[in-house]
Amino acid sequence: MRQFKTNDRQWLIISCGLFIAFGFVDTTQGMGKDAIRLSELVAMLFTGNYPLSVMAFPIAMLALMGAVPSVVFGWVLQAIIGVLRTLVNGATGQV
Repeated sequence: MRQFKTNDRQWLIISCGLFIAFGFVDTTQGMGKDAIRLSELVAMLFTGNYPLSVMAFPIAMLALMGAVPSVVFGWVLQAIIGVLRTLVNGATGQV
């Protein structure tokens, strides 16, 4: 059975990209949703209307809820890319 190496840098880049996409890019704009995004909480913190003691817990929870799936999906995507890259390089004779 062949073993594939984990590309940590690729995993980090993919995970960060997914975290930013899930937490800060509003992909459901205009769909009448009621959920609040991480970017909205951070913006509320920086406007000064709410103190850090009130905003820290919701921001931390939403960040954690976005980070865990981002890391998991990032690992899966980097694994798929690693397998495909190995298969392509193996087919062309490159190591």
